Amino acid sequence: MAHESIFNVNDGHYRCPNSQQGYSPFTTWTRGLAWAMCGFAEQLEFLDTLPGQHPALEIFEKAACATCDFYIENTPPDGIPYWDTGAPGLAQLGDWRAKAADPFNTCEPVDSSAAAIAAQGLLRLGHRLHDDRYWQPAWRSAIRFSTIPI
Repeated sequence: MAHESIFNVNDGHYRCPNSQQGYSPFTTWTRGLAWAMCGFAEQLEFLDTLPGQHPALEIFEKAACATCDFYIENTPPDGIPYWDTGAPGLAQLGDWRAKAADPFNTCEPVDSSAAAIAAQGLLRLGHRLHDDRYWQPAWRSAIRFSTIPI
């Protein structure tokens, strides 16, 4: 997912992805990803209120599942992501996808805002689809928040 795209100002043709807030245009800034997760889930809820089946419903559902699945696959099991899935310091953390996020590490910061936003998207999508695959990571994130010392 690109945070922004660059277009040729002379002819309007697409040139490349870019990022103002992520590590690079070819990595995923987790807070932007979280907003996409939440937005797709919320859009699905809205489309469900319309009469009949909206033609965009299938596309939004695929997008919601794809963004949520990517988040789950690229977030530590406690549901607290690092700020960017391609941040260079992650390599120094070993198998960071297999252990709880370390907010006190010296390599890369975690993003608790992304975790809170993503949890909302996961809960909303899980509720809509009746799918624990999305509910469980959201609840793990909420539980982790309650155990981090302040």
